[in-house]
Amino acid sequence: MLFRVCAACLILAGTTTGLWATNLNQPGPKEKDVFEACLNEANGDRFNSYNCIGKVIEICQAANKTPSVDSISTCIKLEDDLWTQRMDSAYERLVEGASDEVKADLDELQQKWGNFRDMNCKLMEALLADEAARPVGKLQCLNRLKAIHAINLEQMGTK
Repeated sequence: MLFRVCAACLILAGTTTGLWATNLNQPGPKEKDVFEACLNEANGDRFNSYNCIGKVIEICQAANKTPSVDSISTCIKLEDDLWTQRMDSAYERLVEGASDEVKADLDELQQKWGNFRDMNCKLMEALLADEAARPVGKLQCLNRLKAIHAINLEQMGTK
């Protein structure tokens, strides 16, 4: 009996949030497919890659029957995880085989970029007129800036 109740809760949770991820804290295969298809279509072009920012969020939110701050935040976090993976991979490729001077410069870039991102999104959050929208606005800001940074790091790694 308990199993049926728990199974029903999981089914309901999946249908009300509209999320595809099997683990709500990790992007699922469908999120990854949408994300990768968009970036493949961009074919390494920086500006076309920018069009991929928000794709997973957009599709995830469209599937939400009853959007809420929590469900929208979850959609943003799913995409953010994908950009984090790309950013980390691009950074590691740049560091690999780089001179000590370049590694130091990359470390400084990451630190200063992180400070810029955090301050920019903190300010954006504070300036939003709708207090209820502030947490989502901040998450969107963090995701957008991380995506742009990931794309830029990837471009640095291409010759």
